Amino acid sequence: MAQKLEKTTVSITINKGRKMTEIIKEIESRTGLSFVYNPDQLQQKNMSLSGDFNTEPVRSLLDRLGLQVLEKGGYVILNNAVMNKPDRIITGVVKDTTGLALPGVSVKVLGTQSGTITDGNGAYRIAVAADAVLSFSMIGYQTMEAKVGENQVINMVLKEERSTLADVVVVGYGTQKKKP
Repeated sequence: MAQKLEKTTVSITINKGRKMTEIIKEIESRTGLSFVYNPDQLQQKNMSLSGDFNTEPVRSLLDRLGLQVLEKGGYVILNNAVMNKPDRIITGVVKDTTGLALPGVSVKVLGTQSGTITDGNGAYRIAVAADAVLSFSMIGYQTMEAKVGENQVINMVLKEERSTLADVVVVGYGTQKKKP
């Protein structure tokens, strides 16, 4: 079953505004796959994707629909129902408390694998959904989070974490002879 979604194909027509539950039921009837999901969460989502999909691998189609999927025990589980696809680009600059730009700060979208790092000027650019939460982290600084909401620009100030140096232990092994 582990690769059934990749190997199974479906031909389906999707129109804008069509309910996600209808699309899933049609995929079930055309492929014989069994889906497990919370219909209340899927009902809230109407499709903005449209088109004719001919012999589309089911995994690819579900990804395009913005669904997280897990195959287990002969079932296709729609995990967390619907992911919100990135619909905007957020930019910003990360600085320390003295106002200096911080290069190399990790900027991640919580709950996803999406992320980036700040450039030499502390600037970053990342695609996110409106309900995303960004996490800013760097060794030696406290991790900070920010909700995206309607913001287009999110600038962040990271505070130093004083206790991290006490956590570092340097251990060295080996010998070296002095050459004459």
